[in-house]
Amino acid sequence: MGKTGLQLSTLSFGSWVTFHKQINDGIADTLMGMAYDAGVNFFDNAEVYAAGESEKMMGRVLAKKKWDRTSYVLSSKAYFGWRGKENKPNQTGLSRKHLTEACHEALQRMQTDYLDLYFCHRPDKTTPIEEVVHTMNTLIQQGKILYWGTSEWSGVEIMEAHRVAEKYRLIGPSMEQPQYNMFERQKVEVEYKEEVEEQKESCFDFDSFWEMYPHKVAKQKCETKYKNITEKEREQIKLTLPKFLSYKPFDSYTHPNPEAYLNQKRWQDVIPEKIDKPEQPQETDKEYARRIWKERNLGI
Repeated sequence: MGKTGLQLSTLSFGSWVTFHKQINDGIADTLMGMAYDAGVNFFDNAEVYAAGESEKMMGRVLAKKKWDRTSYVLSSKAYFGWRGKENKPNQTGLSRKHLTEACHEALQRMQTDYLDLYFCHRPDKTTPIEEVVHTMNTLIQQGKILYWGTSEWSGVEIMEAHRVAEKYRLIGPSMEQPQYNMFERQKVEVEYKEEVEEQKESCFDFDSFWEMYPHKVAKQKCETKYKNITEKEREQIKLTLPKFLSYKPFDSYTHPNPEAYLNQKRWQDVIPEKIDKPEQPQETDKEYARRIWKERNLGI
């Protein structure tokens, strides 16, 4: 992991969206077991996921598994709080108070003595960067976390954290978790190229595009962007896309044979053939989401 000696699997097991909301302890136990047996040693979570219930579920599964604690890496993130609209002023952000208390709560929920990785889930414009770096350094000295990092910070903010750490002889961030997908490439491929590479930070990307947009809407956005490209350009783009984009990424859980469904290559769903027919008026994202909600919840 970056300049550290920590060894991580290429893929991590995350719990955002699914834990507590879509799957129960039994399914989570099975999935985590399959991942662990396949060599995954990094399990990712955050205080805000399912209002803290995601961490509790992962903690219950880990307690039941009784894996050697030295064989896997656990992470959590702090910033948003877990109480949603009930959050009070000091229950969010990156103040020393919230970072410390959020760490304690994550340890309790996941039933562990320490976190391997602890992320600042977003930058906090109201908290001095010196306070953030000092707090993370203190948590490391106390043995509550081993490494700290950032998520969705700008390159300038990351370098400022390193500058403060160097100035006061503290431990700076070791990793960053940005959003990175076919439509969100600027930060990783351009902005971070010099700043993060200079510090040799580790970069864990998350792809929220397919969770944010139903498949039909995502496909419409692809068609708008790529409909006039040449066949040669289309082939070049295919080579730059992550492999997971060669599979249809939505609604596989409703298919009678999910495994076969996911194994169907669907390049045409990501980069459609050139469209010669005139464009037809299409639903907006909001209209489509409203119609799907009515179909699923009201049966109309």
